[in-house]
Amino acid sequence: MKSIMKNYGFRFLLFFSLVVVFSFSSTVNGANYILGGKMENGISDGQFRNNASPSVTVHGVTINMEQTAEGAMNAWNNLTEAYYADWTVNPTFNSYILAYGTNYGNTLVNGWAELYAAETSTDPMNPGPGGAGSITEDWYYAVVYGNAYHMTDGTPMTYDQRKAVYMHEIGHALGLDHASVGVASVMRDEAQRHANKWYTLQPDDINGVNALY
Repeated sequence: MKSIMKNYGFRFLLFFSLVVVFSFSSTVNGANYILGGKMENGISDGQFRNNASPSVTVHGVTINMEQTAEGAMNAWNNLTEAYYADWTVNPTFNSYILAYGTNYGNTLVNGWAELYAAETSTDPMNPGPGGAGSITEDWYYAVVYGNAYHMTDGTPMTYDQRKAVYMHEIGHALGLDHASVGVASVMRDEAQRHANKWYTLQPDDINGVNALY
C-alpha cells in the first residue's frame, strides 16, 4: 500500500478556497489550467479514497458528506476522461484523490483543495484554508475538503449545492483554475454558481479537463 496514506494530518502543497475572488485568463477554456501544473501521471487510472463523514450534525442540521463527495467524483468520472475508482485494499494506481468532509469550524470557506508534488511530500507550499499561490510543477495526488460548518450555516445548502463544492475542489485536483468571467462553469466563484444554479458540470469544465490531458 502506498506509504503516504499513513498520515492525513499534514497540510499539502497548494490550497484553493471557494472565495469570491477568482482568476482571469484569456485561455479558450474558462476553467483555466493551473499555471503549468496537473496530475503527473494522468487521470485515467486513479483511485478515490472517500474519508468524508457519512453523518455530520452542525447548526442543528445533519448532512452526509461522504455521499456528497462520492457524487461529485462520479460526476467527473462519468463526463470526462477522468476515472478514479473507489479505493481498494492494497490498491495500484497512477494517481489518487482523497476526500474529507466534517465540521472544520469557521474557516470562511466551504471547501478547499491541496496538492502533493510527490508520493511522500508532506510540506505545504501554502497551508489552507486561507493560503494562495502558484503551481509551476505537476503533482502526484490531491486532497479535497468540504466544511459542513459553512454548508449548514444560515440556510443549509441542498445536496446539489454541496456536491458543487466538491466538484469545484476536485476540478482543482484535476488541474483547473477558477473560471473566467462570463463562462458557465462549476469552477466559477461560489456567488456566481449560486446565482446561476451551476450545480452540475458545464461544457467548459468537461472540455477543460479533457484538453489538459
